[in-house]
Amino acid sequence: MNIQEKFKAIRKQRKLSLRDLANVAGSTSSISDFEKGKTNLSNDVLLQLLGFMVVEINEIFEWSAFQDAEFLELMTQVENALQTQDITVLIQKRETLQEFFVAKNHYIYHIISLVLDVIISKLQEKEPTPEIISELTDYFFSLDYWTNLDVGLLGNIVHHFTTETLVLFTDSILKNTPNQLRNNLDRIKIDTVINCLSVLLARREKNASQELLQLLSRKQFPTYFTYEKLCISEFKAIYMYIWCDKEEADNIHQTILKTVSLLFTKDEANKWDDYFKEIISSADIKK
Repeated sequence: MNIQEKFKAIRKQRKLSLRDLANVAGSTSSISDFEKGKTNLSNDVLLQLLGFMVVEINEIFEWSAFQDAEFLELMTQVENALQTQDITVLIQKRETLQEFFVAKNHYIYHIISLVLDVIISKLQEKEPTPEIISELTDYFFSLDYWTNLDVGLLGNIVHHFTTETLVLFTDSILKNTPNQLRNNLDRIKIDTVINCLSVLLARREKNASQELLQLLSRKQFPTYFTYEKLCISEFKAIYMYIWCDKEEADNIHQTILKTVSLLFTKDEANKWDDYFKEIISSADIKK
C-alpha cells in the first residue's frame, strides 16, 4: 500500500467522509485528489488530518519515503551482504560510504562505515582497531537524542564496548523510550537494550545486569511485544540461575521454552535452550 491507499483505507475504517475531514483541514476536492494520487497535501494539512484520525506518522510513511534514493540503494546492498556475510561486498560498500562522507560532508556516513569496519573485522575473526572503537564510543556519548539509526548501529557492535560504556548507553536509550511502549520504533530501542543485557550477563556483571533488568521491568509492554517480554523473562531466569536459585531458574526456563515452542516453533525453542545452557555453563562449573 502506498501513502494514499493507507490514508483512504484508514479514513474508511474510521467511517469518516471526505467532508468530515475537510471540516478539519483542506477541502473535499484536495483530499479526494490526494487519495487518487493526483496531488499531494501540504504537510500541515496532512498532519492535522492524521492527528484527527488518530494515526501515528510512522504508520503512514515508510522509512524509504524520506531517504535519498542513492543512499537507500546502498543500504539495501549492505543489508544483503550482511545476510550472506559477503566480506568483499561489505568492504566495497564501506569504501563507498567513506566516499559519500567526503562528497556530501555528512558525518553519519563515516559512522556507518566505521560500524561496517567492526562487522568486517568480526567476520574476518580479527579485532577492530582501538581507534575505531574509540571514535564510535565518542560518537555515541555525544548523542543527546538516540535516533533509530543510532540505536541500530549500536546494536551491531555492543560486544566491543566496556561494561561502563554499555551501562551509560542503555540508560540513555531507555530515557529516550516511553514507559508505555507502543510501536516498532520503541521495539528497536528495547531490542538493542536486550542485546546489551545479554552481553552483561555473559560477562557476569551482576550489578549492571540487575539494574538493567529492573529498568526494563518498569516499562509497560503491549501484547504485541511478546518476543521481547519472553526475552526479558529468560534473562531474569539466567540471572537467577547464576546468582540466586538454580532450581527455580530452571523451572522458569522450562516454562519459557514451552511458550516459545507454542508461539513460534520447536526449533526456536531449541535455540533458546542451547543459549541458556551456553551462558550458564560457567556457573555450573563453579559448583
